[in-house]
Amino acid sequence: MAIINSPHFRGYTKVNGEITQNKPDIREQIDIGAEQKEIPFTENTPIWTRRQGPNQWPHQWPDFRQAIEAWLSDNQRISIDLLHAFLLALGVDEKSLDPFVLKDPNVSLKLIHYPKVSTQTEPQGVGAHKDTNILTLLLQDNTGGLQVQLDDHWVDIPYVENAFIINIGETLELATNGYLVANKHRVISPKNKDRYSVAYFISPNIFAGSLPILDLPQHLKDLAKGPTSDPNNPLLIDVAENNMKSRLRSHMMSQKSFIQTSMKH
Repeated sequence: MAIINSPHFRGYTKVNGEITQNKPDIREQIDIGAEQKEIPFTENTPIWTRRQGPNQWPHQWPDFRQAIEAWLSDNQRISIDLLHAFLLALGVDEKSLDPFVLKDPNVSLKLIHYPKVSTQTEPQGVGAHKDTNILTLLLQDNTGGLQVQLDDHWVDIPYVENAFIINIGETLELATNGYLVANKHRVISPKNKDRYSVAYFISPNIFAGSLPILDLPQHLKDLAKGPTSDPNNPLLIDVAENNMKSRLRSHMMSQKSFIQTSMKH
């Protein structure tokens, strides 16, 4: 179930198989999304339609699919409820983004293992980055290593039992014209024991195009400075294109396999 066998970026990635900031991440993971039929792919089909398709399910784990699909369903409900709460707090209609997330949102799940390393200084479990989606729900263990950038320094994010870490993604930053800022974060590889985490991502339906900028109250509009963008990883306005760009950048080693697999489909 290697990810290079899937044109939809679903499956297993080995240690050093994913790249952030042009450096390999010291982690392995299984990527899973909503189970959907693939969109027939031709030379005229937008490449971002590859984000929709079936998963690679491990047949030797009969209960795995049932557990994962229940997790996806529960996290979708939680994330939409949370998005509604965000919008109410911003003083806009809580259902403003419902057309983009209620029907077939682009969701994905990462089951991540960070192997312990030697005493090397700050090895890259995953490099500094922003999530491209609307919201991320992250369940982490108590090993430590997750950090968020605050101004010019990094802050450790502690383990809280039975709690998610919530990340704002670039899509929500775009929709609020930069009032809500996607947080840059990273993971420092653990030195004493292995680290495990489960990350759930919700993005708009892949056919959403560009989200509208929310009509925030004037006092919040005055504080919105526009979305930020890394010159080395420019932010694309079309959410499906931005999401696809990030997948291709992080899986540079398998881009050739991705293209070849897509052409076969």
